[in-house]
Amino acid sequence: MFLNRIRRSLPTAILQSKEIITSNSQNSQQIRCLYSGEELGVKKYQDSRKVVEHAIANHTFFKTQFRKQLMNVEYSLTHLEYGLKNLLHIMNNNDNDISILRDALKTLIHKQNEYEGDKYRFDTVVMRAFHFLNMPDQAIEFFEDDALGQLFNKVTSYQILLDLLYENERYADVLRIYGNLTMYGRLHKNKYIDVIVLATYYRLNTPEALERAYALWSQITETGNKVQFRKSRTFVAGLAVKQNRPELALKILEGETTYVTMRHIKLLAWAQLGQFDKIFEMFRIVLRRNQDEKKYSPETSIAVLNDIEKSLKMKGSEDDRKQFRALREKIESMELVTKKSLDDLLCSPFPVLPQAHIYHKRTAN
Repeated sequence: MFLNRIRRSLPTAILQSKEIITSNSQNSQQIRCLYSGEELGVKKYQDSRKVVEHAIANHTFFKTQFRKQLMNVEYSLTHLEYGLKNLLHIMNNNDNDISILRDALKTLIHKQNEYEGDKYRFDTVVMRAFHFLNMPDQAIEFFEDDALGQLFNKVTSYQILLDLLYENERYADVLRIYGNLTMYGRLHKNKYIDVIVLATYYRLNTPEALERAYALWSQITETGNKVQFRKSRTFVAGLAVKQNRPELALKILEGETTYVTMRHIKLLAWAQLGQFDKIFEMFRIVLRRNQDEKKYSPETSIAVLNDIEKSLKMKGSEDDRKQFRALREKIESMELVTKKSLDDLLCSPFPVLPQAHIYHKRTAN
């Protein structure tokens, strides 16, 4: 319906420190993608953008005319909304387009305040545009603007913003904005947001980050909020292992074993504690299940195997090292290994969810 309306509404003429990293990396190899474009709605925005870009013949003329219309006091809210939708789907990362968008949103706020009927919500569309164009600075600027900030009050818009900042390694900004949202009561515990914050602590990888991550996780679980992503738990446990706190990692993962990320964290924690018998038993279980269940082919990280071997050289007996070599050879001969590191396994994007699930999650937020 939105794309059909587009055609009808077109003008006829048409904290910098060791602990906190704030770099705005443009290197695609360094981008950390936690959510997929489908999950965030950015993919759907991109598809709509292609249609609008094709429908509007002269983008420069459209933007010029739209800016003029904003100064017309008779410009109706309906036409403003249509024009703003179009602008958001043809805008680029430049000062002129940002200026037009800012003026349009301020005009929108004024006109919506005078209108008592249903109002179109632009917060998620704006954030998807910023995410697609990779504009973290502008996203923060608009979100924290005294006037424009009132537009952004849906959890999904927070999720898109924080994901954009996380992908650009703007970790200090993630934590600052999250802190402000919770401090002022704009956000209560939400698993879609919590996992971004815990991923941020994991990336920072400092003793302070572990302390805060575990405090947040404890607060979540103590309040009875059991509906959390498995990834959230593994970020905290994985950070504990990286900070040489194996007991804490095992406490967090108590009772959990079979999932690939949890299994790797436990293997590293046992290695740090010198509990090699538990590692060997885990490998035997994996090999036995692989033989019994042909579809069960769990891979073990070569980097993790190397870390275990290093611990064996320091803490293990000759018999321990012999058992490990035999098990490792068998695992490798059966091709049950991966070159992915623990970071790769933990920080991989969520799998794409069915569209129906995404829709119901969006409407709930």
